[in-house]
Amino acid sequence: MEFKDVLNRYMERTGCSARDLAERSGLSTATISRYRSGDRVPEADSRQLENLAKGIAAIAAEKKIREMEEEAVRQALSEQAQGPGIEIEKLRLNFDTLLKTLSVSVSDLARFLSYDPSYLSRIRKGQRKLSDPQKFTADAFLKLDAKTEGTRRSILSSLSLYTADDELVFQVLRDNRVSEKNQIRIMEHIAFQRELTEEILSHDSIFEAYPNFSKDEFAQYPMTLSLAGAFYEEDIVYTYEQYREHLEMMKRFSQMHKNYHIEENKSPAFRHIQILIHEGSWAIVSKEKTPAIHFVIRHPKMREAMENITMPIVEGEEYK
Repeated sequence: MEFKDVLNRYMERTGCSARDLAERSGLSTATISRYRSGDRVPEADSRQLENLAKGIAAIAAEKKIREMEEEAVRQALSEQAQGPGIEIEKLRLNFDTLLKTLSVSVSDLARFLSYDPSYLSRIRKGQRKLSDPQKFTADAFLKLDAKTEGTRRSILSSLSLYTADDELVFQVLRDNRVSEKNQIRIMEHIAFQRELTEEILSHDSIFEAYPNFSKDEFAQYPMTLSLAGAFYEEDIVYTYEQYREHLEMMKRFSQMHKNYHIEENKSPAFRHIQILIHEGSWAIVSKEKTPAIHFVIRHPKMREAMENITMPIVEGEEYK
């Protein structure tokens, strides 16, 4: 039984809709729909899973349905929250497609990633289960890509975390009450991003357009940490002072790295949408707010259109 099956069973027994559960759990109906379809699975110790359990238990209590106390629901959901069977098959297919698309052998990838080739072969055959298959596939793609030539350009909705000092990041995480376990996970992700960036800058240039918000704009649309690449399930927000401090760090990073160039995007057309481009290879459109969604574009004409994109100047209220 998979996570989606357990969740759907609870919803059927309580007779609640996705909207009902969204209202009780504080999650969006879109997130719950993805959980129900199996497109996403929350982590066992995540706030999302805890809120799901609270919502289901509250609805059950209202309808006087027994044996649906919050702890029992949470335990049942947690047991299926890591590594359901469908994720293994998705990983196998995605991983196989990655290798074929990039024309890379398992032995070459193992050397790049410092993995045992037999371990990667078992993943490709669906014989090995990972706790975070999405991140594994994304990291494998990015690490291979970092070694290839080509200018990178980005239109950012948040600031690049690899330009921030660890001390500032830890302060933001503590202010958002992020658990110690997740702090370690996030810092490992940032270290990985720094490694990729240093590799790219050793042979090519990176150009990034960053959003520069006034205090009033920031108060209306608080900026979140750029964690879509980590597939982190919760939004972590800066204070305005932390955002400005990080922006200064980003400028210093640019001064210290001759191949790293930044410019202010004075009229950002989108909130929480980031566009990454490897000229001549691919473009990735990412949704920064949870749940993270990534669209990889490799079709030549579509990719060329993204490379030549010109963001519109938006008057009045900007797009969210």
